[in-house]
Amino acid sequence: MFNLSMKILLSRKKWLFLIAGSIAIVLSSVASIFIASESVRSAIKQKAQNTYGEHTGVLTNITETKKSLLKRNKGISVGVYQIIGKTKVSSDRFATVGWMDKKSILLGHLKLISGRFPEKPNEVAIESAYLQGPLKNWRIAEKRTIKIGNSTKSLRLVGIVKNYSSQWSVAEDFEKGVNDFPNIFISKQLTTNYKKNNSFLFKYNGSTKDSFEKSIDLINHYDRQGTVNSRLFNNGLNQCDTIRTLSITFQLLIVILSLFSINSLILYFTQDQHKKLGIMKSVGASQRALYRIYIYQAVIIFVLSALFSFPIVYSIQSLIIHFSYREYFSNFMLMIEMVGMSILLYIGLFFMILFLFLKNVKESGTLHVQELLNQQNRVSFSERYKSVFKGFHSSYGKLLVKELFSNPKQFYLTVLILCFSSLTFTFTNYIQKDNLYGWEGLKSKYYLNSQEAFSFKTQQNLKVLSHQGLTFTEAEVKKLEKTPGVLYIDKTPFMEDVETLIDRKMITPSINNWIFNENSAYKTYNNKIIIPDVKYVLLNKDDWKNIEAPKKYKDLDGKAFIYNPVNKKNTNEDKILVGNTLTLVRLYKTPTGMKTSQKKLKILDVIHKPFKYRVSPSVEIKKDDFIILMDTQTAVKSGLFHGFNELEIYTKKDISHKEKMNLDKQVKSLSSTFPGSLVQNTSQLIKDDNKIYNYLKVLGMLLFFVSLILTAISVTIMIFSKYQTQKRQWGIYLSLGMSKRNIMQLVFSEIFIYVFVSMILSMLICCIGLIMLPRQYPLVFYFKYFLLSILIEISFLIIGGYIINRSLQRQSIASFLRRDE
Repeated sequence: MFNLSMKILLSRKKWLFLIAGSIAIVLSSVASIFIASESVRSAIKQKAQNTYGEHTGVLTNITETKKSLLKRNKGISVGVYQIIGKTKVSSDRFATVGWMDKKSILLGHLKLISGRFPEKPNEVAIESAYLQGPLKNWRIAEKRTIKIGNSTKSLRLVGIVKNYSSQWSVAEDFEKGVNDFPNIFISKQLTTNYKKNNSFLFKYNGSTKDSFEKSIDLINHYDRQGTVNSRLFNNGLNQCDTIRTLSITFQLLIVILSLFSINSLILYFTQDQHKKLGIMKSVGASQRALYRIYIYQAVIIFVLSALFSFPIVYSIQSLIIHFSYREYFSNFMLMIEMVGMSILLYIGLFFMILFLFLKNVKESGTLHVQELLNQQNRVSFSERYKSVFKGFHSSYGKLLVKELFSNPKQFYLTVLILCFSSLTFTFTNYIQKDNLYGWEGLKSKYYLNSQEAFSFKTQQNLKVLSHQGLTFTEAEVKKLEKTPGVLYIDKTPFMEDVETLIDRKMITPSINNWIFNENSAYKTYNNKIIIPDVKYVLLNKDDWKNIEAPKKYKDLDGKAFIYNPVNKKNTNEDKILVGNTLTLVRLYKTPTGMKTSQKKLKILDVIHKPFKYRVSPSVEIKKDDFIILMDTQTAVKSGLFHGFNELEIYTKKDISHKEKMNLDKQVKSLSSTFPGSLVQNTSQLIKDDNKIYNYLKVLGMLLFFVSLILTAISVTIMIFSKYQTQKRQWGIYLSLGMSKRNIMQLVFSEIFIYVFVSMILSMLICCIGLIMLPRQYPLVFYFKYFLLSILIEISFLIIGGYIINRSLQRQSIASFLRRDE
């Protein structure tokens, strides 16, 4: 029976390769999306774990042991470490001293540049960024004296650790040497001299959502003494979940949309071999034997499709990766997993194809032998469309309506698939282009933040920081400004705990508007009104000439500008401000208790525009906040300014590659001793941010072309099969004077109606969607993608029409009229 099935298939090679090729397109598309997504997900996860550690959270300074923590929490991996204290490595830098067990080192993905981790009491390893000050040029096997707390130790260096601590997530209330991570690693034996609580790196396995929620619950159980590894989740695991969701969604869409096309092909394939089935039935073949023939045919076609798909899978998954993430990771275990999952995918798709075959066999089983022999698959015309039919007076119109509505379900499905394809093409481009828009005006090359998060409490309506924030010093920033290739550095002073006070009588309508924009009522301190959410800008003497101001000012010491973005309505309201004073106040902790610092500043001018600073003819910095602008020296003398926490670095247009590499090194070196700091290369950030949108666009393009190719094939086969089953009728028309050109006009008219109806429907949905959705460009910008999708659809369907034309041109009128015996 297998040989007979093979012979029947080989007797119809065109059908065999057409169905096998169509199924191969579906198989390769689904498999390539899976393989590409798994490779990309593995690369993202591996990169994130190498950068931020594999642990999902941290517990700090708790009275637990590793054994007790594991006993209380099932399904958790735990590494223990201890913080002993801190030691000074330069005039303004401290290194945290501590110990980590092997599990913590493994969970943290800590890497050694050279040497090993300490094992004996007199051994030490150090994070490379902290080889400065008295520890500079410390070589492996050399001994140095380190002061830890009140004791001094002579320790031998055995290892240099790759920088890691500045990239890890830290708690909002972290304090150097108390609840961060070791920069200087000592052995466990040495920790016995210090009675300190344990800290833990822990990892929950399972889904991203479950591990995040469990990590939060565990930290809350210990009174929030710790933090979730938010950087791992935000920059790694969450992206992996998004990629998986997109991949599964597009795989399902490809399978669902291909069902119609594959089903149509199988339907016409089975109809085309009805005569052979009729002959077999007439000589005694049972329905069971026919089922076996179709099962064998399904197996042969699927195996051939699978063989066709293998080289296509490699090509498509390579293209997906190239045009989206351009990074992938694979190892032996991952390859085994991907092969196993791909086999399961193929098996699932095989049963889907087999079901479609058997469904059509069951339908043909209801036909009598004579009907099968005569291949009587007449095209029926639904009664409900006869009113439409009667509306056309010309014979051409009647024939066209008859062809269109001979199978209404196929007509509607074809229109809907074409509509869905063009919408997919348009909206994936919409999402990708709108995401790019936000980055277009960004001119800075680097963004640095010394401390992303900090904690505070409110006392007397003033913010009181839990710990003094980590900042870049003025000297460090000046050194960075002198780096070759640097054009300008936009500096934000760390003055989060500084509030601006103003007398009640000086409250103008525009200031009042700003206050009630941010608060529901006045907040006061010492009978003065607090202006909320004020940002501070400090400028050096040479920078003042580049600001946008109504006039030039000379004496700036002890004075300030107010930039209020709320437009004034009363032209005289600023007269009560200019020449008067405002007060900057800071409440902060000291070992002896709370202290207050204040500084009175004379208001030099009030400007009701956003703050603007002209860096160069092509670069301008604009800030829309309520801004107090003052001279840097005024801020330093006030005692309220201790450094900068945010830096935006602008580079020169003609910066060389060597200067870029040097600047990159300087930037990373500056931030490497700040736990929880953030360093962003803007160009790389834009690329990384766009990768997920590029991935979405690539999947959208793949879905568009797969659905379009299969739809074009099914429409071509559908139209051709209708003409084949009615060819005697068309032969009569030809003998009565109709030309083959008239037949082709009907073919292309039918194709045009499919495209036209789908275009009207998709255009309506597209317009409504784009009007309702937020967009960055005019509607015309997006419609070029919509029109491009329609042109591509027309091109594919016209190719199908010409294939039908070539087939019809080869046949004579006699072949149309001839009855097969």
